[in-house]
Amino acid sequence: MHLIFTTLERYLAKEIVLTGLAVLLVLLLVVMSAEVAYWLAAVVEGRIHADTLLPVLSVSVVKYTTVLLPLSMMLTIMLVFGRLYRDSEMAAIMSAGCGPLCWYRPVLSVTLPLTLLLLTMNLYIMPELNAYKQQLLDSAGSTQDLDTLAVGRFNRARNGDAVFFIESRKPSGNQVEGVFLQQRIDGVDSVNIAGSAHSMRHDNGDVYLLMQGGRQYIGNAGSRDYRIVTYSDYAVRMPEPVDAASVRPVKALPSDTLLKSHNPAYQAELHWRITMPVGMLMLALLAVPLSYTRPRSGRFAKLALALVLYLVYSNLLGVSFNWMQDGVIPFWLADWWVHALALMLLLGLFYHYGYFARRRRKTG
Repeated sequence: MHLIFTTLERYLAKEIVLTGLAVLLVLLLVVMSAEVAYWLAAVVEGRIHADTLLPVLSVSVVKYTTVLLPLSMMLTIMLVFGRLYRDSEMAAIMSAGCGPLCWYRPVLSVTLPLTLLLLTMNLYIMPELNAYKQQLLDSAGSTQDLDTLAVGRFNRARNGDAVFFIESRKPSGNQVEGVFLQQRIDGVDSVNIAGSAHSMRHDNGDVYLLMQGGRQYIGNAGSRDYRIVTYSDYAVRMPEPVDAASVRPVKALPSDTLLKSHNPAYQAELHWRITMPVGMLMLALLAVPLSYTRPRSGRFAKLALALVLYLVYSNLLGVSFNWMQDGVIPFWLADWWVHALALMLLLGLFYHYGYFARRRRKTG
């Protein structure tokens, strides 16, 4: 009998792994299609460079994989066990002496390692990836060095106060030709068009763009108050670069920093990193009794209920997260009350489907 259970557990675990990979891939393709479209538009608009696109999308793939794991695990278990119910395989499994509580062994053999992996990702890896992504975006939006500007495309400053366009760049990288610069200074538009330009650094550390052989148009569009100035040399102070270390977002902060802080926003972020793995484990446990369907019924009969439950569960976690940020609920309570509600629902489903009664009959 032990051999039958071992073979059965391996069969169920294999089905969960294969189905889970397929479900996660489908969900990831749906989410990443919108993400790819967004960052492609950013490249076209000049907000990031083309060589930044692939690293940013790679970080997004890892990020959404961790976000979608709880939902994909829940759907996977419901699909696998729902098929067993529909094809009457579950009746054969139960006749072999494997009751409902026995089904959790293959489920937990897959879910527990993924829970630990997700916890490690959220606590240590994702903050570094978020910091790396922020650094990429900050460097892509920096316009203080000419070698960071893309040729043949409009480059927008990170603060949105300036737009650059260059036709070509000399091999040195510090000399460019065919320069267009649009700025808004004190509510007045200023457009500079120059034949060439190069950057130079002042003694105080400020960087200036020296435009040569150009013309400047000063005035707002639609206004008659326009000035046109022709110059041989014109120096423009370049925007300050963004210090990525000083503006590191909360999601990119190390978990040790969050743990030592008494800031409610930091404490909420730390709890959020922990609650996702706990939530995935709870959803996997709930998926087993929720997957019960009558034989010859639709394979996707319970998926709508699962999606509703997932939305309610995730929204309650989001509400608890916001309450923590605002200081409405104490640190020790956090979002554990949501998990407690999920545990009560799980015990209610056990009682409804007679899991405890069957266990007593088996041991008795």
